[in-house]
Amino acid sequence: MTSPPYAPAPADVQRVLLLSHTGLISGAERALLDLVCHLPPTVQAMVLAPEGPLSTLLRERGIRSLEVQGTAASLRLHPTQTPKGVMELVSSAVELRTAAFRTRSHVVHANSLRAGIIAVIARAIGGPRVITHIHDALPHDHVAHAVAALLARGSSALIAVSQFARARFLEAAGGDYPVTVLPNPVDLDRFTGPSRDRPALRRELRLPPTAPVIGVIGQITPWKGQHTAIAALATLRASAPDARLLIVGETKFVSPSTRYDNLRYERELRALISHFGLEDAVEFWGEREDIPSILCALDALLVPSDGEPLGRSVLEAMASGTPV
Repeated sequence: MTSPPYAPAPADVQRVLLLSHTGLISGAERALLDLVCHLPPTVQAMVLAPEGPLSTLLRERGIRSLEVQGTAASLRLHPTQTPKGVMELVSSAVELRTAAFRTRSHVVHANSLRAGIIAVIARAIGGPRVITHIHDALPHDHVAHAVAALLARGSSALIAVSQFARARFLEAAGGDYPVTVLPNPVDLDRFTGPSRDRPALRRELRLPPTAPVIGVIGQITPWKGQHTAIAALATLRASAPDARLLIVGETKFVSPSTRYDNLRYERELRALISHFGLEDAVEFWGEREDIPSILCALDALLVPSDGEPLGRSVLEAMASGTPV
């Protein structure tokens, strides 16, 4: 066994492993980055995540991390992908338990429901206590019920990002378990800092100076509702023919085990744009790190999501003073 990457620490210091089941970045992973960058000196943190954009950002910010297999498994049953996902969960749990031993960690902060499953399995084979962070609005089905019940009984603490996420979790778990609601914070300085000179920002972003510009920010997936935003633009163009729509975000989760066929959904979006004749009015901007500037340049942010646990873009737009 190699020596632990932590040096000896005072007794009042808590060692925490923050577990991400994915190496991709969406709202939950950005919340994890915010959390680990603002922990007090009494907490020593290390992130476990699969190799990917998240681990790249962790290295850039000087945050200690270890690689774990993770999983792309979803709560949708599949004849081949579900058994594969179960194997990934168990394998990741063994890796987590080993990492916890090496780092002498006191607790695992599981940053998603799937990370929670990994951490609870690791707990059953001798791993540390588990705090499960609920960033999801669970669907209404038997698999969600089994997952919620497992996490409710196997976690030492449960955190939800909103009352809505808490209610959906408890409904799925089938019991009145203690769940603390802790909304994701927003760094106000980051969103009030950019210049409020909208014409200058629009020139910088190569947007028309006076045309109405609306946007959707989030991963490209059916429940985020980009199709609704495109239909809304088609209606808006009747009275504002130069209006434009920015679709900011990527088609991230494309594994066969993912609940939605997100690649097909993106193709459907492009077909819908063609149907409405909006090819010159809708732009796909992909994943961006300059969200504060984009929000300040927008006339309005659209959030047409179906079952949003806590819209990070909503909070960021409010911090920027952009109508939602």
